[in-house]
Amino acid sequence: MERLIDDKSREGLKTYFADILQREVDVNIYTDRNSEMSEFVVQFSNELSELSSKVKVNVYELNKGKKYGITTDPFIVIGENLGYKMIFNGTPAGHEANTFIELIKMASIGSSGLTDETKKGLKDIKDTTKIQVFVTPSCPYCPYAAIISGAFAIENPNILLEVVEAQENIPLAQKFNVSSVPLVVINEDMNKLLVGVQPEDKLLALISGKEIKNNELELPDNPDGVVYLNDGNFNEALKKYEKLVVDFWADWCMPCKMLAPIIDSLSGELRGRVVFAKLNTDENPIVSAEYNVESIPTLLLFQNGKQINRLVGARSKEQLYSEVSSTFKLISLA
Repeated sequence: MERLIDDKSREGLKTYFADILQREVDVNIYTDRNSEMSEFVVQFSNELSELSSKVKVNVYELNKGKKYGITTDPFIVIGENLGYKMIFNGTPAGHEANTFIELIKMASIGSSGLTDETKKGLKDIKDTTKIQVFVTPSCPYCPYAAIISGAFAIENPNILLEVVEAQENIPLAQKFNVSSVPLVVINEDMNKLLVGVQPEDKLLALISGKEIKNNELELPDNPDGVVYLNDGNFNEALKKYEKLVVDFWADWCMPCKMLAPIIDSLSGELRGRVVFAKLNTDENPIVSAEYNVESIPTLLLFQNGKQINRLVGARSKEQLYSEVSSTFKLISLA
């Protein structure tokens, strides 16, 4: 049978597991093994277990998992032997393979990586709390949302994580009107939903029942520098600013960080003529998906609310100045 994990990835994961895994983690798979997806899960999990004795795979019939209330075939329970409640409802394929591996890692080391402030807040949660994270294999942002939620489950045993593969759980996705992923749902409450990758404090606030800050960011009439956009105020910005350059970026993107000072500089030099804005793709998947932003940095140029150019990748200040000037037909003031 052809391996799912190629030789190069195997060697990398073997070294990674040897360096970081500390305790044995049970990966319990519930399946009747009557589909390609179930066979994928069993084979992928077994290949991971071959790379480290700390990963122990157990395969059970689907009806043995009735206590979890999940009927999707397959579903996986990670780290139950260590007291954790982390379920993958569906197949961890595509980008979600990373989520699967990271959940195993966190369970093995018993560390969430959360800030001290978040850990302190999580100690106050005494009731059983269920976090469902709806994902799809093709979504590059979904692993971040699932892993952060998994960290909450690692930190507090009262928290149950269920990563839901939306395409394999259509009735469940329809129940919560999932139109964009990742989507986080707390205790199956329609009033406790978060779309996109959220920072720790926002997720903690939702779980704790605390007030969440308004999603609207201020849009000044005459910006002195870069404007920050999100899913909530993006359309308003399109209406407000005649010439707008939006930098789609993320914290982990090194080319984005290289481009950031250039954006800052040009926002000052072209003040009053062109507005420069930034939108974090991890935290704002709705706009990112709407404009098909698949790689970053991506800069979209809008005039009177209509996209008129797309620039992908980092570039020098001179290049960007030239492209922006040409797109908006700016007259040189030099």
